[in-house]
Amino acid sequence: MLDFQDELANFVAQVNNPGASRSILSLHAEDTLIPFQGIPVFHVIKFTGTDGSQTTDSVHARPEQRDKRGQIIPSCFDTVLVQSPSPDTRQGQIKGNSYS
Repeated sequence: MLDFQDELANFVAQVNNPGASRSILSLHAEDTLIPFQGIPVFHVIKFTGTDGSQTTDSVHARPEQRDKRGQIIPSCFDTVLVQSPSPDTRQGQIKGNSYS
């Protein structure tokens, strides 16, 4: 959990200080308080069409676990890329790349 808290503090510092140098970001991250010990995790997320009636895609995550014989079953997760709105993007299209 400590690594997660450190990485979350780094992310918050970067979002709050875009364009700052690495050393400045490090100082901001050190001053960022993460006031919780755990976070809820979704193991399956489903994406639906615009009308919400049909599942168009889903994302899965499974933590490492042990089977009945004590053998480790490795973790497995899907990677997700999320397009955030910005001046360089339009719905369904990223500047420089065309998607249909």
